[in-house]
Amino acid sequence: MKAQRIVSGLALAIFLTANAAAADGSLEHIHSVLKDARTQGTAISASASARISESLAEALASDHRGLETGALRLVIAYGDVVSLNRTAVIEMVRLYRDDEDENVRQMAVVALGAAGDEWGLDFLERSEAFEDVRRIRHTIRAVLAQS
Repeated sequence: MKAQRIVSGLALAIFLTANAAAADGSLEHIHSVLKDARTQGTAISASASARISESLAEALASDHRGLETGALRLVIAYGDVVSLNRTAVIEMVRLYRDDEDENVRQMAVVALGAAGDEWGLDFLERSEAFEDVRRIRHTIRAVLAQS
């Protein structure tokens, strides 16, 4: 019985690791597509943009720190190339508001600015006065000044 639980636990760990790796692989693919679009100066089709936005939203909503920060980095780097759906923007707001790591919160603020979504920027504008962490408050001000 105990051996069966250990095997089941190992199988679950392998399954979760494989899923995280698969999602990370899709982030690598997204990076490649966005980089090519910027380099070649071509627009991304609406359907490709929707798929990318959905994948980024899933990565942002995961409990995997690497996927969350990887997705934030992609938004920061390529926010001008892809249009994000509301779910992705809400997930970035969630990371800004709720994450315990101040670095992740600050990345989420910068990603919201890079995405340029009016709802996300409005949220930052309204929350700036209530932000207790000085460097994050300064980041919010800088993002809003550039938007």
